[in-house]
Amino acid sequence: MAPSWAYLKRAREAGVVWPLPAGTTEQSLGTLLFPSVSQPKSCQYAVPDFNQVRLELKSKCITLQLLWQEYREIHPDDGYSYAQFCRLRQTKCLPFSN
Repeated sequence: MAPSWAYLKRAREAGVVWPLPAGTTEQSLGTLLFPSVSQPKSCQYAVPDFNQVRLELKSKCITLQLLWQEYREIHPDDGYSYAQFCRLRQTKCLPFSN
């Protein structure tokens, strides 16, 4: 826990005055005092087309690792890790062919 002077300094830097304006919530005050703390983002991942994955795996020169790498090139920020990609594929009840 930070010392009280640290909170007073943050309040002064954020322009917070006492008494707080009517309608100020704990959350809005926290956002003013700690602007760099980001709110947790929802976990939305791009769902791979596992039907297409299954079809492409029928080719001898295609591996699951290669398909995952292509998937991550298309979805660099919202794609599953390789382990998650494989686990999700298993939950879809699609048999591994490679």
